[in-house]
Amino acid sequence: MSQSRHRQRTIRLAIIAASASMLAGCATGGVTSSFFVDPSRYDLYDCKQLAAERVAVDKKVVDLEKLMNKAETGAAGGFVSGLAYGPDYSAVRSQRDLLDQKMSMNNCPAEAPPVIDAPTPPKKKKRKAQ
Repeated sequence: MSQSRHRQRTIRLAIIAASASMLAGCATGGVTSSFFVDPSRYDLYDCKQLAAERVAVDKKVVDLEKLMNKAETGAAGGFVSGLAYGPDYSAVRSQRDLLDQKMSMNNCPAEAPPVIDAPTPPKKKKRKAQ
């Protein structure tokens, strides 16, 4: 009898601890921090380099958001998404915020350069059947 009570108490404590940690994760979801990025990382970059890095970081943010949205469709998706991609997403968002800060400090133009796609291979010519 005491083993079943101990087991129930342990399960309840585990559920409470898991709930508290999930709620704590939700509370900090929109806040980015310099904890993930070295503040001096972009000190020696000029505006062109900052803009190019900003485009690359934006692509990472979009890719992670797609992965997180895909993961959230499954069972316990929000939890899995936050566990698998949350730290990377926070780091990339912090990196983007730091880039924005450095761009404004350097008086860089706000617009990002156009993204240049990789060159496409030439089309193969079809041979006439004889």
